[in-house]
Amino acid sequence: MEPDAATSRLVGSLVTKRIQRWGRPTIDKRGVFSRGDVVRAISLATVDPAVAAATAACWDAVSRAGSLLTRQSPGSRSDPTPRAQARVLKRRPFLVVELQVFEKMSKSWERLLFDTDPSSPQYNPTAVGAAAAIERLMAERRPPSEPLWRKRDGTHVVPSDLVAALQAANPHLRMCRITPHSFRISAASWLVNQAHVSRERVAALGRWHGPKTLDTYIRVNTVVPEFTRLDRSAMP
Repeated sequence: MEPDAATSRLVGSLVTKRIQRWGRPTIDKRGVFSRGDVVRAISLATVDPAVAAATAACWDAVSRAGSLLTRQSPGSRSDPTPRAQARVLKRRPFLVVELQVFEKMSKSWERLLFDTDPSSPQYNPTAVGAAAAIERLMAERRPPSEPLWRKRDGTHVVPSDLVAALQAANPHLRMCRITPHSFRISAASWLVNQAHVSRERVAALGRWHGPKTLDTYIRVNTVVPEFTRLDRSAMP
């Protein structure tokens, strides 16, 4: 049976739109930031230790903030999302920390390894100290059962906390649309563009299926203008 005229027009319209999308690809407007922005953010005295540790962990593990901080939304009727589990695997001669996070998209556990041994394939040459920050956070928790990503005021760390820390460190980032996925994009882009790490190694660090997948993540320009003394007059 041949399709009627209406169906033919619909199929033709869908094909035309898809061809147009291929010829005019969508521009990803999500903001990116630098390693220096992260270092300044986690060093601010006003930033809660849990927020600083989570920010460092996102960068070092090349992870989305949403994946790292996944938890059940208030009022949600779905099954509670398991909390992140951290443990120290080794302290000497190099600190190694393991973090298990529950990936809400795949509904499975994802293992993040923070290895400070430069000879390890899991070593991130642009690391900002997530392993030590997580170890300190674990030591500061009152009972071991207390959630890892809990601030000193008792509230949970959320992605917007990480974004606020970055914007406090570099106010120029207020002009960008920083999303939870920006953390993964920025870390991967910095590894390739500024640290000149091979795509194969970046794919392994970020747990991608292969280096080809990075084509949709890497941004050419990952340098946001630095916040200098001359900019202070423009601060609110």
